[in-house]
Amino acid sequence: MNIAICDDDASELSRLHEMIDRWAEHSGIIARVREFSDGEILCNSLLDNRKYDVFILDVIMPKMDGISLARKLRSLEYVSEGTPIIFLTSAKEFAVESYEVRAFHYLLKPVSREKLDEVLGLAYDGIQKETDDAFIVRTADGEYCLKRSKICRVVFQNRMIDYVCEEKTIRSLTAQESFKNATAAFDKDSRFFRCGASLIVNLSLIRSVDKNIVTFADNKGYPVPRASAKELYKAWIDYWLEGEDA
Repeated sequence: MNIAICDDDASELSRLHEMIDRWAEHSGIIARVREFSDGEILCNSLLDNRKYDVFILDVIMPKMDGISLARKLRSLEYVSEGTPIIFLTSAKEFAVESYEVRAFHYLLKPVSREKLDEVLGLAYDGIQKETDDAFIVRTADGEYCLKRSKICRVVFQNRMIDYVCEEKTIRSLTAQESFKNATAAFDKDSRFFRCGASLIVNLSLIRSVDKNIVTFADNKGYPVPRASAKELYKAWIDYWLEGEDA
């Protein structure tokens, strides 16, 4: 777990670093912490192929304040949309601005070890969930990292697999194994339902089911095998009645 902390107070940087190391050791996690006293230097480190799983930023800094730094980080292609940004400050009035840049959490100084441990634990759990959701698809244009949560349906045709998302479709190379074996991981995810031998649908992204026509979040209707339509409708209803985390 790579963590970047940015604070213009050297003693605060040292204190945070020590608390993070204690949390990581207690949690059995390998954490690599880099300290920065300037936001520009932090941003420049990303150009050197540095990747951070979590950013901990002081809000009040002289050259670039934490909110401005977070806006810049969110605009960079090197920072994924879901990367947690944790703000530290003694001024409560910055809380609203921090949520405008999708802050993961907002902690008031002086931060207690217990509170920091709690927030880091939540961030780590979220990162693990994101990691588990991602997988690699090999396409004619190279490898593509795709998240299962973004897939409306998975379709097998002409020995290739189409992963249909709301905005685009990712087509795999010619499958070297059966569709069932190639997509076995989807059977372990309660969001997905297998319709016949060549179709898997994402129950969480279905908007309506009318006979054997399913409309997804992309507002496109798609036919499912009539033999599977009734079971699909039941699975869809059960999914939402039980809750999406069931």
